[in-house]
Amino acid sequence: MRLLRIRIKVDTLKIDKSFVQERLTDSVNKSIIQSIISLAKTLEMSVVAEGVETFEQYTFLIEYRL
Repeated sequence: MRLLRIRIKVDTLKIDKSFVQERLTDSVNKSIIQSIISLAKTLEMSVVAEGVETFEQYTFLIEYRL
């Protein structure tokens, strides 16, 4: 049986709001966010972060050049 390979162009990674909202209290989420941003930079992709509701969340993301 032949497998159908579909190539989908992906140019943006999304950080779910659950990671952003819990970033201040969970070091694992902080590491996940940093990894997503690093991966996107390496692959020359853009990143979208959902659920940014506080100045602290915003400044954290800006520090990593989101």
